[in-house]
Amino acid sequence: SVETFAKAMNAGDSEALVSVMTEKTIWADNHFPVVVGRSAVKQMYDAQFGMFTLAFQAPVDEVRVVGDLAVSRGTWTITLTPKAAGPAPITDSGSWMAISSRQPDGTWKWDSLVPNSDRPMPGATADGAEEQAIAKLEQDWAAGMVTGDMAALESNLAKEWTQRRPSKWMVRDAPL
Repeated sequence: SVETFAKAMNAGDSEALVSVMTEKTIWADNHFPVVVGRSAVKQMYDAQFGMFTLAFQAPVDEVRVVGDLAVSRGTWTITLTPKAAGPAPITDSGSWMAISSRQPDGTWKWDSLVPNSDRPMPGATADGAEEQAIAKLEQDWAAGMVTGDMAALESNLAKEWTQRRPSKWMVRDAPL
């Protein structure tokens, strides 16, 4: 349950934390690689608990149950206070969604958990102007590809870009 998970986070207890997960739980946190399996999640949190003391909350906004599957969602806030002297605490917040399955003993365990931070991805600009410019460049490029508009494609290329044409065609099964 989310309550068990939150208590374990605040206690720094990775064993209790993974007790709500299956052996195949998929942990897909943005800004981090996907982690699969209870033992891999435990290892990740053992490392985190070694470096930080956590203050964590995760209220549940909604739960939907259909047979032996459930989808739940909510929000979360966290403060990670470094155990080492010097660095300032890190705060974050966001939303989460979990898919759970009813186990043979009647308990519910997480099969998948997707927490999403409200923070922008590293390198994002405050007003999003640069990201919007890149998105427009990609949209214009895609439109040029669909319509065969070479002028549109070339307008998005730096003057230094050159196209290398192969001197001869590669035969099937020939090494690259």
